This record gives sequence, C-alpha cells and structure tokens, in this order.
Amino acid sequence: MSTVSPASLEEICLSFISANIEDLCHKDVQGVQYGEVSCQKLSFISPLFLHEHLADNIMRCLSRDGNLTDRTASLFVDPRRCRIRNFNLRKCQLSFSVLKLLLGKHRVEKLDLTETKMFSSSLFFLLLNGMSSTVRELNLSCTSFVLDFAAMKPLSCLTHLDVSHCTPINDHLMSVAAQNMDRLQHINVSNTAIRHVSSFGKLRGQLKTLIAFNTPVAWTKPAEFKDFTLLQKLDISRSSDNDWHHDGTIESIKFDEMLTDQCMMPNLVSLDISGVSAVTADALQSFLSSHPKLEFLGLCLMSRNLQEQLERISPLLKITGEATEKQILCSLQMYPDRADYMREALKRLSCINNHWTARKPQILKLVLTPLEKHLGDLHVQVGAITCVLKIIREKGGEAGPEVHPHLLSKVASLVLSAMRTFPEKHQFLRICMLILQTQQIREKATFNYFEASCLVMDALCNFHGNQDTCQLAIKLCANLCAKLLLTQMEKHPNDFNIQSAAITCVGNIVIARGKEADPEVHPYFLSKLASLVLSVMKTFPEKHLLLLKCMSILGLKQVVTKATFNYFEASCLVMDALCNFRGNQDICQLAIQLCANLCAKLTEEEKLALGSEKNIMTMFNIIQEKISARQEDLTLSNAFTVLEKLTDETPSTCSLFVEKGGFQLMVQGLKVFREGSQEKNFGIKKDLLIELNIIAEVPSLRHLLVTDEFMNLMGSLLDDGLLQLSYFCGGILSNVMLEWSDDREPMSHSKQYLLHRLEQAVNRWEFPADQFVRYKSFRSFVPLLQCAMPAVQMWALWGIINVCTTNMQHYDPLLSDVEIPDIVQRVLKTSHNGVRELAQKLLNTVVNFEPSQKKRKS
Repeated sequence: MSTVSPASLEEICLSFISANIEDLCHKDVQGVQYGEVSCQKLSFISPLFLHEHLADNIMRCLSRDGNLTDRTASLFVDPRRCRIRNFNLRKCQLSFSVLKLLLGKHRVEKLDLTETKMFSSSLFFLLLNGMSSTVRELNLSCTSFVLDFAAMKPLSCLTHLDVSHCTPINDHLMSVAAQNMDRLQHINVSNTAIRHVSSFGKLRGQLKTLIAFNTPVAWTKPAEFKDFTLLQKLDISRSSDNDWHHDGTIESIKFDEMLTDQCMMPNLVSLDISGVSAVTADALQSFLSSHPKLEFLGLCLMSRNLQEQLERISPLLKITGEATEKQILCSLQMYPDRADYMREALKRLSCINNHWTARKPQILKLVLTPLEKHLGDLHVQVGAITCVLKIIREKGGEAGPEVHPHLLSKVASLVLSAMRTFPEKHQFLRICMLILQTQQIREKATFNYFEASCLVMDALCNFHGNQDTCQLAIKLCANLCAKLLLTQMEKHPNDFNIQSAAITCVGNIVIARGKEADPEVHPYFLSKLASLVLSVMKTFPEKHLLLLKCMSILGLKQVVTKATFNYFEASCLVMDALCNFRGNQDICQLAIQLCANLCAKLTEEEKLALGSEKNIMTMFNIIQEKISARQEDLTLSNAFTVLEKLTDETPSTCSLFVEKGGFQLMVQGLKVFREGSQEKNFGIKKDLLIELNIIAEVPSLRHLLVTDEFMNLMGSLLDDGLLQLSYFCGGILSNVMLEWSDDREPMSHSKQYLLHRLEQAVNRWEFPADQFVRYKSFRSFVPLLQCAMPAVQMWALWGIINVCTTNMQHYDPLLSDVEIPDIVQRVLKTSHNGVRELAQKLLNTVVNFEPSQKKRKS
C-alpha cells in the first residue's frame, strides 16, 4: 500500500521539546550577569550536555515555532552545557544584547537571520564584530540592513552568502563584497539590483554557485558568464510578472550566443533559465551536447513543446516545466516559494490526468508546501486545493490512497485557512468542504472542529440559494458538530453533566423533527457515537432520562443500519434498563423496540447468553400485562419479536421458556384474543402461533403440548379463514404429531382426526403471491418429510414450496444444505396422491430455477 509517512521520530521529539521547553526546566529562575548583560537564566531539570547536532536542532525548532525568547535563549549561553555551530534564527525575536551574548559564546559556522527586523544596520555591525571569524555561511535574505562589506572583517572566511530580496544590494556593494571576501564560493543575489557581471570582480574565477533569480545581471550580456570558469550551478530564471522590459528578438540572440558557446561554463551541473521565453530549441540542444555534466535544467513558464522535446532528447536529465507529470512534480519540489511558478504547476497538475493520484499519494507533501506558503494567493490555493481533493477523495466505491493522520490533520488546517481567507469564493469553498467531507479527513484528521463548523455555517449562510452547496454544508455541519461533541464525550467519560448535555446535543443533530428525514451522518461518526452511547449507559445505569436519550439514538434507523458497534453489549445494556425501569412506559416501549432490532444482529451464542432467566421473565411480565389488559400494541408485538429471536434454534432457552410458564402464557393469549372477527387481533394471534411453532420444533418439549385443551385450540384455529394463522397452526400440529404416541390417554380429538383435519386444510390452501414467512434453514423440515404421516409431509412440502416460489434465489442453497431435493425424490415414491403432487411441484420448481440461473450467469 502506498502511504504518505508522518514526520520522523526526531522531528516529533523536537517539536515536543519546543512546545514544552519551560516544563523541562527548573521552576526557580535565577538572575545572572554576563558582563554588561543581565538576564534570567533557565536551566534544564536534568544536568544535560547538549551535543552539537541536538543543540542546533532544538534552537532551530524554538525559532521556527516562535518560542525562542530572551528567556529560553539563556539555556544556550553557557558553552559548558551545549555546543552550537549552526544558528538558524529566521524571524529572530531576540533582543540585540542577548543575541550578541549568544553568538559571542560559540564558534559560529552558520548564521541564518532571514526576515530579521529587530535591530538596525549599525547594531548588526556591532553584532558581527562580537563574533568569531569562523562564520562560513551567512543568510541575510529578506532583511533591510545597509551592508558595508568592507567593514565585515569577521566574515573574511565566508564561503556562502545569501543576500536575496535585499533591496540595498547593487553593483557597487557587490563590487565591494568581491574585493573583501576572498573565499566566497556560493552566492544568492536573487531579486536584487545587480545589473553587470563585472560587479563580481575576482569572484568570477572562484564562484561555484550563482543564484540570480529575477536579477537583471543576466538580461544585458549573458555571454559574459563565460568568465565564471568554475561555476557549477547557475540560476538566471525570472518570474512572469517582473517589470524588466525585454526585446524578444534581441534577447533571443543574446541567449543563443551564450548557449551555443561550447566553452561556456564547462563544469556546469545545473542551469535554470525558467521564464526566459526567448530561448530557442536549437540553442538548448547545442548547450546540452557540449555540457555532458549537466544534471538539471529549469524550463518553467516556457514553451511546452520545448519542454517535451528536451525531455525526449535527454530522458535522464532532471527538467522542471509543465509539459509532463515528471516535470511538474520537479517544479513543485524546486520552487515552492515562487507563487507564479506554483500557479502554473498546480493548475497543470490538476488537469493532466485523473489517475495520477491513485498511483502517487506521496504527491500530497509536494502540494501542501505551496498551499502553506501562499495563503493569500487565490490561484495557488485553488490549484493546490483541487489537487488535494483528487488525492484523498474516494473514487466510486473505492477508498482513496491511504494518507497518514499527521498529514491529513495538516490538510484540514490548511483548508480552514483557505476558507477564512476567501469566504466569498463559492466554488472554491465547495471544494474545501468536499475535502473536509472525505472519509480519511473525517476518520483520522485532528483539527479545530469548532472553527470548521463556524466556517461551514458561514458558507451556508452566504450561499444558501445554491442547492448543492446547501446540501453539502448541512451534511458537513452535522458531522462536524457530532465530532465536536463526541470529542468532549471521550475526554470526560465520568462527568454526568457533560455526558448528558452532549447526548442531548447529539440527539438534536441526528434526530429529525416532524416529518423531515434524519440528517445524514457518516457511518464512522455513527459507529463512534454508538460506542460512546454504550459507555454512557454503562457509566450511568441509574439515570433513566439519560438512558432514554441514549436508547433514542441507538434506535435511529441510520444507527441501526449503518453503524458498527458491539450489538451484544448494547442488547444487554438495553435489557438491563428495561428490567430496572419496567414501570416507566417510555423506557419500556423504546427498550423493547430497540431489543427487537438488536437481536437480529446477534450470533447464536450471543442470543443464548442474552436469553437469561431474568430477561425471559421480564418479557413474560410485559406480555402478561398486555394480555391481561387485552391491549394489542407495538410494545406487545416487539416483545414477541424479542422472544422469537431469543428462542429460535436455541433449545435451552426454549426449555427455560416452558419451565417458567411460557406455554401457558401463550395459550392464555390465544384464548383472550380468539374472540371476534377473522381480522381482529390478527397480529397478536400470529405472534403467539409463531412462538408456539418455535417451541414445537424442540423434540424434548413436544410432548408437553399434547394436552386436550391445546389440541382443541389448535383444531379450531386450523380452520381459520386467514391463511397465515391456519398455516402456523398446521406447523405446530405437524411437529407435535412426531412425538404423539398412540398409547396416550384418550382426548377429545384423536391423533388421526387431527391429521385428517390437517390434510384437509393443506388441500384448501392456495399459494399466495407474497411471502408471509421466512426461514433461516430447512433443518426442522427434514423429520417432517421423512415421517410416515402424509398430512405432515404435505404441510412441510407446502411450506417449502410457498417460500421457494417467491424467493428461490435465497432458498436454493438452503435446500441443498440439508439435501431436501434428495429427500423429496424418495417421498415422491409414496402412494399418497396429495404428497406426490406437492413433491413433484417442489422438484419442478427446483429444476426450472437451475436453467434460468445458469442463463443469468452466462
């Protein structure tokens, strides 16, 4: 599986140290005096010596996170406790006195003061004079210091200098630098005012790297770069929006002259001429043939035909551009700081192919960098956000490429920044919301759910007239609010007030009002919600109002159908609530309905465990109350459903049922609800007969049903005008006949009389168009088919035909499981006409199904 990795363990540890630096130090802070500088001195709790690499990196992270202050910098002042060579102090916030003290205590080799604006040019020179002459690399990018290179004696050993984006740098200052920095080999003068190659003086013969992006030094006489004999890396690229005016024809001649000179910079390994549209293909091909050492060629914002042509000619050469995926990814890697380059690269990346993201989820890292660096550039944001959506969203029924939660969290935070920055861009906001709605973000990302909810709600308010945006925003709001509440529930599992409030709020989110459909919530949140609801029910089993809210949530259709949780635990908790608060009508009604739904999801072992004496007796008591009150309602129906689920194919539970008076209770119910028209009390009579059927299928319990009273009752119901009641009554009689011995005491109706009545009833029945009964197995039909009683065989055959004719697709494998066709073939040899007729009808049904099934598969 292709996954995007998280940060390294080292980076995670450094980030933790940076965020908790003061917690790692003694609470008692001492004031110390270093010469003229007085400051508060922090010290680590453990007497540590920070070796060079660790000290450098801790300071880098503190500076990056804005945690490097005069107070925390005091940790690094004593060279006996740490050794620092590389000072990465970008956007430095230290006071001048502390910074000078810090730099004076160590042998500084690298100093990065990018974007530092805390002190003046004069103080900067004082800072330099207080340093050792060991500095090799100095980065002053994006600073406004007026530099006097002649006075920089401590920098005489400098080999690397970055003065990019420093407006004071011009030809004169460059000339002075060349005279005073004898060892300089690498220089970055991007976005400065240097115009003439001659300004580099003697450096032309020693420089190995010259980066002059957007600098006019390359726009006058590029052929003069021939003097840079040792140069290995040259960047004379330009942006698309620079204000330098070019004559295309003249510039083409100038660059062709440089590129066709075979003696031009013979050691060059890297050349970047991105944005120089005047270059011709012939000149570049000539340059490539005369520079075999070249490994990199920058061609961004140039002709795509040229980019494609050169990639074909030199497939091993690393080329930046927009013509191919390979070039675009290289551009993203090389130029994340250049907004115009990123606009074009991201735009092309989102368009070139709809399948690239499935192969390369690691592209996400490359896309996130410009997204983070150019928060205010709409074109960069649109391109990057579009690419992010293509990377992480699901396609069809397939999951998107798996991305680490660390990066998903970063994606979510950057999406929120984009939504804050461009709240009026409708389509852009819609893409952002689609990202937040993706499965991976929902399930694995950690971000500010409250802020996200507010931003989505703002979008909903601003664009409520757009139906698609409205639906997306409402759905996302429901999920975000649920996530926000679930987070608080997880954090405070034992706080009743928080749990009660959260459950109430979640209920308001996921439960519809009036005739509206329940707001759609993702299965991930529903599953998490269900698990947390179970935790609440376990923690507060005595809070009946809270339990009522919990069960209302568990009973939601989308929770029952889409959530995955511990159904057995839920069934037990709901049963406990029912037992404890049986007198509460609301809990009773809701708990029984919920149990009926949950029992359908249990395994046979779980049903057996749930069918305890306590739970069975609770069901009995509820049914007894309803029967005594002659009250047929949904609660009674659901109570029977629970009983059916618990007793079906569980003989031990059936035995407990009979032992505790279940048989007598069912008989009482049949008597109470027998009176009236055929249609009256149909549902309750059907439930009673189904439960008695389940009991009759247990061989060891059948003899208990052979009583004069019960047989008379079955005889009367067998002639019921409603097919379903007559059918279930026939099933009870058929099973009882297997255990009715001929030597029993005489009863009102003999065994033969009832068998004759059963045969007459089966002959009267017509097969209905709709299925009114379902079977999980035909195992209980086998002894009925194999017995020597034609009436019983006829009932069994009729029952199998009834379900097979309406749903053969489902029942065909069940027939084979217990070899019903083979048994029926033997039954076909009987001399009884009614049995033979039904047996042949069943076999015809099976035979007719098989050819049609084969035809459908082919």
